[in-house]
Amino acid sequence: MHEALAPPVIDVIESNAAELAQAGRLARLFPQREEAHAVAFLVGNQQERIELPEPLYRVLCDALAIISRGDAVVIGSVHQLLTTTEAANLLGISRQYLIRLIQRNELQCEMVGRHRRLRLGEILTYRKQRAVHRRKTLEELTVIDEELGAYE
Repeated sequence: MHEALAPPVIDVIESNAAELAQAGRLARLFPQREEAHAVAFLVGNQQERIELPEPLYRVLCDALAIISRGDAVVIGSVHQLLTTTEAANLLGISRQYLIRLIQRNELQCEMVGRHRRLRLGEILTYRKQRAVHRRKTLEELTVIDEELGAYE
């Protein structure tokens, strides 16, 4: 079993206007890794250069792109355990509805003492599945509306 990270459980990184502009400039400095010359280095305080590994490079590029759009970046471990309140907030639902999802086995939880804990990775997967389901349902409703002539 993985240990829970020290607080904050999830770190949300938001930027002000000046930081947004700087993130945009930084994002342009990072070419896509598919390009042969796409290599990035970190320079330490002793001027030592360390090449960024591929996964860290991708994370940094994605974070810069997201921040430069004005969106926030959320950082957390997929193995991290969340309280029911934290999980419900992340899903944008009530805690009571989250408990019902657990009781219907739509979400799995672990018991820590008498308290339910949910893995961040599972919550993110559920959120993605829910978005796909919603999109599919909306597309089906649009087709039905078109067949009934609702858009004429």
